Amino acid sequence: SFPTRRSPISRGQGDTGKAIRRNRLWDRNLLEWTANYTKAFGSAEEHKVDAIVGYSWENNLYADQKSEATNFAVGSMGADNIQSGNLLKIGNVTSSRNEYKLISLFARAHYSFKERYMITATVRRDGSSKFQGKNKWGNFPSVAVAWRMSEESFIKNLNIFDVLKLRMSWGNTGNQAIGAYSTLGLLAESKYGWGGTSDYPGYGVSGLATPNLTWEKTTQYDLGLDMAFANNRILANIDLYQKNTTGLLLKKPIPYYDGGGTTWVNLGEVKNRGLEFSLTGIPIQNKNLIWESTFNVSYSKNEVVSLGDEIRLHPGTKLDQASLNTAVLQVGKPLGSIYGYIWEGLWRTDEAEEAAKWGQKPG
Repeated sequence: SFPTRRSPISRGQGDTGKAIRRNRLWDRNLLEWTANYTKAFGSAEEHKVDAIVGYSWENNLYADQKSEATNFAVGSMGADNIQSGNLLKIGNVTSSRNEYKLISLFARAHYSFKERYMITATVRRDGSSKFQGKNKWGNFPSVAVAWRMSEESFIKNLNIFDVLKLRMSWGNTGNQAIGAYSTLGLLAESKYGWGGTSDYPGYGVSGLATPNLTWEKTTQYDLGLDMAFANNRILANIDLYQKNTTGLLLKKPIPYYDGGGTTWVNLGEVKNRGLEFSLTGIPIQNKNLIWESTFNVSYSKNEVVSLGDEIRLHPGTKLDQASLNTAVLQVGKPLGSIYGYIWEGLWRTDEAEEAAKWGQKPG
């Protein structure tokens, strides 16, 4: 809970004093239980296995309360005597609460043979209270393999590498980045009047139920190579990756003949591809000084592959405001594209005749 902030006196000059008291609460509780298993076997313990299974429970809560009053006979009490205000309007006392839970079951197993061949498999099953019914749950497996080639005799005989390791992986992750109650049919306060000067509290539809909404899923492929030379004084890493995200969580405009507004949908696909390279050198390494320098470079390209039956979307924007939102999702274009007019330049004085054909003048 956060302390009350008193409003500056200048804000209440036109209201014979104004007092506001507001309390906000952010509360996150996280519980995790895990069990580990480790085993080495074989005549030289060349086989090694380790595994972990676990369960986690997370609860997130946000609560807000605000009271406001004006028209005070005496202002010396500030917000500590807010009930003494003589003017209380509808909406001056508000409160809200927002809460969601996330439950996860997870397991990971790793096996290595002579620290030369390695495989790791993981699986998560996550449940989010933001979704409804069976759509609350998503399964996210992954697997990774590695080959420490520098432990092979044909690589050792080259006398070049201290480390040469090839890595490959594949895995799924999920995204639940929506509001806590976004899949429910919601009502919001809406004031109304019957021809008079007073407003009365009422309720209107603020969000349509979306019971079929589910996790946004990303599948990623990675290929990497780790190298070390000169007694591990020169290190290099190369990584190639591709990420395909499907069922994007987007707010899609609703046509006005269906009521207008926006609604959450799982829609479309985005592809990300990239290359990352890093090179580290350690020219000085002793008990008094370590000098390490790293150079890295990366290349990334993303593209909107599909938007279902749409070609272009302005996410979260109503149809009548689309022209005001320059952020756009468009098939064949990257994320973060800007939509608007293309500036083609100015009419020059020697182009006056051509400009006149378009009803324009130079300048």
